Amino acid sequence: MASNGFNCINNLTTNTFNFNGNTPLVGEIWSTWDQIADPNKAKRECWEITNETDYGATNPYLISEYTDCYECLANNYYVVRVTDCIGRSVYTIPLYEFGFLPVVDDTYYFEITNVGKDSSQFFSCFVISEIFGFPKAEFDASITGDKFQFINGTPSSLSYESCPLCLADNSFTYEVTRCTDGATDYVPLINDSFVGHLISYSDGIDEYCGVVIDINPQTTSFVFINDYGLTEDNGGSAVCDDCLATENQKILLQSCTDTEYTEVVWASALFDSGDISNLSTDSGCFIVSGLTEDDVTINSYLNFDPQPGCEPCIECNGINYQYETCYPISGFSYDGLIDFEGTNETPFDVEYNPDTQHMYTTTQSTRMIVADPSTNSVYTQYTIPGGGTGDILYYDTNTMYLTSTNQTNIRKLDTSIDISGTTTPYSIGSTSFRMTKDLPNNRLFITCSDYSIKIFDTLSNTVTGSISTASGYYEKFISYDPINDEVYTTASGYYTVEVYNPNTLTHVTSIPVNGSYDIAYEPNGGNMYVTCSVYNQVKVIDTTTKTVTNTITTPQSPFNIRYNNYDGYIYVALANGLLKIDPLTNNIVATNDTVTPSSNCCYGFDFYDINNNIYLGFEDNDGGNDGLRYFSQTGGSILSGYIKSYQYLQNGSVFYNPAIDECCTIVGTSSTYYDDTLYSVETFSGNDDDCATCYFNGQPNIQIWNASACTNSNTYSSFYVTTDDTVVQGDTVKLMWGSNEWICASLINTVSSYSGYYTYYNTQKNGLGSTLIYDSCENCNSQGLIGVTLVNCDSGVESFVSITLDNYLSIYNFGSISNYSVKDSNGSCYQISNLCPIPLEEQNFTPVEFYLSCLFCEPFDPNTPRSANTENFICIPDCEFTGSTAVTPPHPVWTDGYGTAVTQLNMVVLGGPNGLNA
Repeated sequence: MASNGFNCINNLTTNTFNFNGNTPLVGEIWSTWDQIADPNKAKRECWEITNETDYGATNPYLISEYTDCYECLANNYYVVRVTDCIGRSVYTIPLYEFGFLPVVDDTYYFEITNVGKDSSQFFSCFVISEIFGFPKAEFDASITGDKFQFINGTPSSLSYESCPLCLADNSFTYEVTRCTDGATDYVPLINDSFVGHLISYSDGIDEYCGVVIDINPQTTSFVFINDYGLTEDNGGSAVCDDCLATENQKILLQSCTDTEYTEVVWASALFDSGDISNLSTDSGCFIVSGLTEDDVTINSYLNFDPQPGCEPCIECNGINYQYETCYPISGFSYDGLIDFEGTNETPFDVEYNPDTQHMYTTTQSTRMIVADPSTNSVYTQYTIPGGGTGDILYYDTNTMYLTSTNQTNIRKLDTSIDISGTTTPYSIGSTSFRMTKDLPNNRLFITCSDYSIKIFDTLSNTVTGSISTASGYYEKFISYDPINDEVYTTASGYYTVEVYNPNTLTHVTSIPVNGSYDIAYEPNGGNMYVTCSVYNQVKVIDTTTKTVTNTITTPQSPFNIRYNNYDGYIYVALANGLLKIDPLTNNIVATNDTVTPSSNCCYGFDFYDINNNIYLGFEDNDGGNDGLRYFSQTGGSILSGYIKSYQYLQNGSVFYNPAIDECCTIVGTSSTYYDDTLYSVETFSGNDDDCATCYFNGQPNIQIWNASACTNSNTYSSFYVTTDDTVVQGDTVKLMWGSNEWICASLINTVSSYSGYYTYYNTQKNGLGSTLIYDSCENCNSQGLIGVTLVNCDSGVESFVSITLDNYLSIYNFGSISNYSVKDSNGSCYQISNLCPIPLEEQNFTPVEFYLSCLFCEPFDPNTPRSANTENFICIPDCEFTGSTAVTPPHPVWTDGYGTAVTQLNMVVLGGPNGLNA
């Protein structure tokens, strides 16, 4: 798709702009507004310009240029949502408070002022959860209403990969009085908010309980485990017995994906046994198995994210998998350079002569270089009379033809009798660009600078006809369709492919192809392949219908293109390498796009018939010599790689990997680097050979689409999605997040595989296993439920509920402000703890209002009593009658850090009516 730039927040999001009278240049940073009628309500975004072409977009409007993305975002009302590593409280901070652009998911250490509650100040480590923008009016109202928090001083741009690393590197030592014997210990804590609190801590062997007294820098070997709150002596309700009840108790955690992988943590750090949690490390999801006597392996503070099961935990948080391809994969190996030993010998075209077994290269001077691919060296070189950059074409046995941009003739070279380079000129009445041949009819078709296509008879060596070109531009590249006896041309960077009849000397039709460059004919399918260098695309044209039937997206700008008679594949020269297309599937099957230095842009290449090596013209802009790069084709090796997926996949699962267009097998999990993110995939199981089923029945029928999200709030959200071949452009489908239904999207156009931090989604199936197609976005959005996790803003109690897709979209609010809090019809507020969908629950929930956070949902009142955990009834024996009676036990009440009374529902006081000793 055409685009002018990529987004400063998400560089996978691109867009075209209304230039609004501006002239942006590539590399510049610009802000945009979605409308200019009311600046206070405009949605503002920031972009890096990648293309200066004005595509005539109506919006968004380019407004102002900035020096970098941070300056742009900070001056356009962007904020940063952060999560405190301790306590998991969420805060919203204006971006300009940072002084730099923080990285989402990284962790930073700084001091915060919480003006929205009690104006408290404290240091902590914070995870960057999200960066997003407000309209100006909403931003100003939030400032006035004390809805934001602020950073004290100038924070460091030093980031950490995780909370534990940040906490370990930024703690201060505090004096702690041990509960059991009054001994003094020294424990590193992140800030002074723990003074007067009861905490648990460990020396790596034993766990202790104690009360924090004050900061006292000392050498220590202790680490913080958990906080129980203010003690009774300090205005709270925490007592040493609360901590000592679990002191030195250890819990065994078992990996959800590998039963042999376990961790041991202190019991005081966890929820009740049986909860499924995701550790705040890269180790994945674990089930709490129970008490153990094994040694502690994670001796630090942990944060957990409860989920209803192992699979929902994995599908919410994602997991890194290692995979192997089902079958060996071919590729390119850059093997070296045949040096032309002259800095001005820039190659223009390359042609292999199977009779002499030499590569012939015309250069942009006056010379022709003849290279021997058997020795990868220059065989000979000679001067072309009159010079002129020329196309070179192998015609037939020992016969080659050359065009010229400064002579009105073409030249014929007989390689059987004159290897010294003597050529015979034949006048065609105009300087010429490129040519193609019709060998059975003894014809050459030559594009010329007088806006014509000359038909040259190779028997009489004369021009027998001329076709006037239709585009009004120089139509340089040319190819011949022998089945329909028609000639195709392109004008570099123009918007059509032109078709001509060489027998009637007439123009047949114009086929719209934006940015067309080179063109090649593939004889088995009878299709034309056109490179579109500006758009990073190769278009496939059906020569029968004269229509574009497929678009192949390339990793770099594609230039010259050739069909390889030796193996039946299409090859494309990239800016820094090559790619190979299988014309049976129109998929990229091999690529090498990282060859450096400099560029191969716009130069020819050909194939050596002995070993199928590729020889590609190369200009060394870095000051070295020009020449031919040669590549060998590798094959027979199993490709191994890593993905992050939100789908639960067991070892041995066979799936289609759209990032590399291959059938793959899961071989394990990993905490290391991953190449691409696959939220959901097409899997194959239950067959004698799942790999074969994927390869023969799955992969050929799977299409990759660029799709636009069915949301009103953001017209720019687009996704790469996989479907079967029953869908067409414009269809609406539902994306899958793991095994759960997610949002709806409309299909825009098919694309090729991309790998390297790309994201893909599979789509919902119908009862027959085919892609489920909806007739409209509205119909799709009105059907289905999504499971989410709610946390009561008052009590902190979690619940798993189902909501409608329409309500979910109001919460997610793509491309704008996500509404992380909701209010129900009873006026209760809830925090959305995860936007990931979970398995559907019977308990349905209907939000009536949507908010940025709990702070916005309900005004803060420090005197409003709260409760913690869940109410329980106790069954006690009835002494006079058989049976038991349920009673409600009394609960302890403590005061939190804001002075609010909190009733602890999962604890029971010792005395009083219904107390444990009553």
